[in-house]
Amino acid sequence: PSLSANQLELRLNCQYELSMISYLFKPAWEHKDPERRIAAITAFSEGNADQQQILEAMAQSDLESKVRDAAISRLCGLRVLEKIRLSENGETAQARLLQLVSSKEESHQKSVVEFTADAELQTLILVLQHCPSSDARAAALALVQDQDQLASIAADSEFADTREMAAASVE
Repeated sequence: PSLSANQLELRLNCQYELSMISYLFKPAWEHKDPERRIAAITAFSEGNADQQQILEAMAQSDLESKVRDAAISRLCGLRVLEKIRLSENGETAQARLLQLVSSKEESHQKSVVEFTADAELQTLILVLQHCPSSDARAAALALVQDQDQLASIAADSEFADTREMAAASVE
């Protein structure tokens, strides 16, 4: 069924008005004021995948360093945090990685166990020294080959089982 000229014009006007409304009322995380973006970030949920994607984008590309830091502090993606650790916001990313790795929350520990297989050595050391999950620590330890690192883990890990496993791996 074809639309009459009036119906087509009405439909186009509605679409135009909707696009203008969406332009005028952007989400708070897109606001030009950095403080408004930060306030929006604090309301984001760890369990919301869409919000985590927004946080990831903001953590990597927002123009304001304090907004990037706020986004990083809410991120749960360990791989993304590991990558950001090499940027100018690296200290914030390292602190968030440590927070997630040392968390006793089951969802965080599950993420750490899954992530360990592809983690960088620096992150593996973090897991071995601070992660409460013995499964994650065992998986991380199996990936460390450097004898000096193993000796350091044997001396420094806060977990006796990890110190023992690392000491047994030192040749």
